Amino acid sequence: MLMKELNFEKTMLGNGAPLYVMHMPHAHSVAAGIFVKGGTRDEIWPKEAGLAHALEHMSFQGTKNFPTSKDLSAYLEEIGGDHNAWTSSEGTFYHNRVPVSHKDRGFRVLAEMLREPLIPQDKIRIEMKNIIEEIRRANDDPDQFLGLLDQGFVYGSHPLGKNTLGTIESVSGFTQDNFLEFRRRYYRVHNYVFLVAGNITVEEAKQAFEEFFSSDKDEQSINVYEPAPLGTVLERKLVHKKDLEQVHICLSAPLGKGLEKTTRSIGTFSTMLSGGMSFPLFQEVRDKRGLCYEIHANVSRDSDV
Repeated sequence: MLMKELNFEKTMLGNGAPLYVMHMPHAHSVAAGIFVKGGTRDEIWPKEAGLAHALEHMSFQGTKNFPTSKDLSAYLEEIGGDHNAWTSSEGTFYHNRVPVSHKDRGFRVLAEMLREPLIPQDKIRIEMKNIIEEIRRANDDPDQFLGLLDQGFVYGSHPLGKNTLGTIESVSGFTQDNFLEFRRRYYRVHNYVFLVAGNITVEEAKQAFEEFFSSDKDEQSINVYEPAPLGTVLERKLVHKKDLEQVHICLSAPLGKGLEKTTRSIGTFSTMLSGGMSFPLFQEVRDKRGLCYEIHANVSRDSDV
């Protein structure tokens, strides 16, 4: 019975977009989210570097019926809910969680943010300054900085080699027109994936989303990625000198496509290795040998690799 409850059930909305529902009748909350198929690899570099992530930030800066970021967040937080988002190479995921008695608020906020964000001109400069600090923080954090170096070294000019945060130069120059143009290209109902988990049935979730998201007037094709071949990495090692008290090391290898069974299996295996302090990686390398303070493994799965 438990395994059945932990499976997503797929259905299609009237607008043609897929909806995945995990019905958890024992839960006291409902988590809802929308994945927009438009991410870092869809940006026109260098002028749009980091635009998908920056648009994620601006989508929280008020909507038609909640004109400020405070208004938008307070609508969920006053009943114990919360919301957030993240951006990857292939899209942006907006999500929230609310008590089951107020599940309508979660759907409404998602609709407001994706359909009617204000993207106020006077907030762009301020929010872009915040993202610039996010870029600087990543450069100052050894783990994050190593991850960026590794990404660029492994992928090179491949679309997946782009930094989701963009560059300080590009982010500093974003205008309202840049955000509206990216929204025009990718923020369309046909380009969304809808997800819900919690104390809600498939029919309830379907009805809630269909109330807010009807079909687009001018349908466009769904954003599907053609696999891009990896370039040949001539050098097998990259050493970057930085003024730190530690040495940080990353070992990487390309795998198959993200949805292939073998790749998903290795993802499960990486969790088996480094799921916590009682798992083999931590126990062998840190606890028994004292070789490092922190060690972990993970698999990053994208369409290509």
